[in-house]
Amino acid sequence: MSGFKGNCTMRILLVEDDVDYAAVVQGYLRRITAEVTVRHVTSLAAATALAVAEHFDVGVLDLNLPDSQGTSTVTAMATSAPHLPLVVLTAETASDVDMQTLEAGAQEYLAKNELSVFSLRRAMRYARERHRLTRSLAQAHQLNRLMLDHMPDSLELLDAEGRVQFINPAGLASLGLTDRSAVHGRPWLQLWTPPAEPVLSALLEQVRAGQTSTVEAFLARAGAAPRRWHVTLLPLPPNDASSACYLVVAQDFTARHFHEKHLHQAQQTALLKHIAAGVAHNFNNLLTVVQGYSEMMLRTLPEEDARQRRRAADIRQSAMRGRQLVEHLLAYSHLAEPLPRVIDLNAFLEQEIKLLESTLNPLVSLGLEPAPELLQVYADPWLLSSTLLTFVLNASEAMPEGGTVTLSAGPVALDATFLNHPAHDRLVGDVETVLSTGSPARLVRISVRDTGPGMDAATLSNIFTPFFTTKPVDKGTGLGLATAAAQVGQMGGFIGVTSRPGAGAQFDVYLPRHQTAPAP
Repeated sequence: MSGFKGNCTMRILLVEDDVDYAAVVQGYLRRITAEVTVRHVTSLAAATALAVAEHFDVGVLDLNLPDSQGTSTVTAMATSAPHLPLVVLTAETASDVDMQTLEAGAQEYLAKNELSVFSLRRAMRYARERHRLTRSLAQAHQLNRLMLDHMPDSLELLDAEGRVQFINPAGLASLGLTDRSAVHGRPWLQLWTPPAEPVLSALLEQVRAGQTSTVEAFLARAGAAPRRWHVTLLPLPPNDASSACYLVVAQDFTARHFHEKHLHQAQQTALLKHIAAGVAHNFNNLLTVVQGYSEMMLRTLPEEDARQRRRAADIRQSAMRGRQLVEHLLAYSHLAEPLPRVIDLNAFLEQEIKLLESTLNPLVSLGLEPAPELLQVYADPWLLSSTLLTFVLNASEAMPEGGTVTLSAGPVALDATFLNHPAHDRLVGDVETVLSTGSPARLVRISVRDTGPGMDAATLSNIFTPFFTTKPVDKGTGLGLATAAAQVGQMGGFIGVTSRPGAGAQFDVYLPRHQTAPAP
């Protein structure tokens, strides 16, 4: 009785074509619990109809009925009423009939010659408990399946050889696939492009040694554009029911990485601009007094007092240099909104050459290598001119004994693999955003290269830092390159720098190319 304590009236569906035997079973059921309602039918058709129409706690089912024989009876009943726990009663004595009935959908098996109050009570209790556990497992499996199907991260299970045993829909989508059979059994490394193989092979070696391994890098799935992936491989505990040995979790961090980087850069830039603006305004007030008094001294000092007049002139000259520094600070802290327009790059550079020649050291020659085709950019001509002027003047000042500065332009197409294998010693700007499109970005590269002394790694790492300069105090503010980087960023581009000691320097400005409509 203990298995049914606390229940209200128990409803039993009895399916038995032998009326006399059915009466015996009903007698045993009433001895198990007084609160019992038994509905007796003699055919499978009647049983399935009743099980669908009414609620029952347990079904007691004869294996052989007038309209159904053997395990097909169980299959039909379990299919029609999957919510009903089934106890099979049969007179068959085959050694494997119990396993056959359980595999067909029953929860318990009982031979008719072993029927008793105790055995029937135990069979019904086991049937109900097994049915509850089976339903719970099915619900958990369904929940797990829903989680796997809707998880945004790519999940893969690998065997000991690194072959794919399972992949979820997000993983298939990242490969541009919908059919798991296209991936099942393939080496996991083949899901990525060849440049990613060295990094991911190292992860596999670590996880084979029993270690959880993680990497975050720009990698490309097979047939897809490079993205910022966070890949984790975990060893799984041994499982005789599965050949899976490793779990792979691949998270696309591209958007998050960009947002974090942009936020950090914006915070740094805002702070520097705030400091620069404050310093500029206060410094300007001091310089106004210094310059004013120096000019007053020059007007009042007698012409024959050459020594004092020279000192006053030096004071005024220093104040004027300070004013130039203030102008740089204000330009850096109050970058105006760009006014872009379509620029014919070759014509623009030819005009720039004419303007720049008059500002250079006479010992420095200036050359131009125009683009071999029509190139157009959508940019602010003043910002672009200011940026090129900064690069050219820096190159000229780095070659006091003479040299060559060359401007050139040409088209390029770059994708995110450029970040892992850059052709420059230094990249400045939001390169990832510019190259984050699904296809290679069509850009224009404007280069300024010189034959000067070049830069070492330490200098190269700091040249775009505000107020960093290698020039004498009276000749450099340390804001020229910082402002140029900000200006190029405003135009939607980035800067690449290549330099070695004794091998000159090259500054490359990358801007989005303007696409012209084809002529009819």
